Amino acid sequence: MSHRLFSALAFVLLALNPAQGQTPDEPLTLVSRDARQPLPTVSFGGLRMVAVSELALAFGLTVADDQQPGRLILTRDDQVVVLTVNEGLVSVSGRLVSLASPPVEYEGAWYVPIDFIGRTLPLVYNEAVDLRRRSGLVVLGDIRVPQVVGRYQRTESRQRLRLMISPATPHVIEEQPDQLLVQFEADALDLVLPDLATNDLIAGLRGIDSPPALAVELRDTFGSFSATSEAAIGGATELVIDIRPRPTTVRAAPPPIPATPRPADPAVAP
Repeated sequence: MSHRLFSALAFVLLALNPAQGQTPDEPLTLVSRDARQPLPTVSFGGLRMVAVSELALAFGLTVADDQQPGRLILTRDDQVVVLTVNEGLVSVSGRLVSLASPPVEYEGAWYVPIDFIGRTLPLVYNEAVDLRRRSGLVVLGDIRVPQVVGRYQRTESRQRLRLMISPATPHVIEEQPDQLLVQFEADALDLVLPDLATNDLIAGLRGIDSPPALAVELRDTFGSFSATSEAAIGGATELVIDIRPRPTTVRAAPPPIPATPRPADPAVAP
């Protein structure tokens, strides 16, 4: 089943049973040069949506006074956005923009699918707006937010962490007590990290906001690491970090204790 067909069916089910209402979903994160802040989202019948009131506050949208039933008009400067219930097309100053699903009006509030952020807001906002669905980031303005996608491999002699960095971004690795810190020359990071199975070398992966970095948390068995970096397609860089355990010290067995010679039996007198 295609994503668009699933969205349409979910919307029909919601319309037939509005009592199901909304449930909280994972928030998005607005990232600008100066701050990070959450943007709440909700789920309607499995569709991830965001309240228009939240977008109005974050992006300076104004709700027009001349509203009609089933229609919502938003303005920003001289741009006009028209939303219509049950209509998956949004009008932006006369230009039609398609959405994954129609807007929802529920208990007096309006909600739009999160792709409204990446498809509609760039047409009315005075800075670039980039929706990163995979990591849940909304990047505002001309800032450096490379995507870092991690993959994990394990062999008998080492554990390997492969980081695809796109676009290529200068970085350094610093060994600290209990962790390796991969620091980037960026304003923020778009991290897509693997779930690590329990292992005896890497305890976990953790993003750090300021300064932007990825912490590779290590266990007591860590011994050493090595790293290589190679150019990849699309202007990306692949950073490969090999992590090895501490050499096991094998204690040599002590030499055998020589047997104590038995004294000779005394001669028997005739």
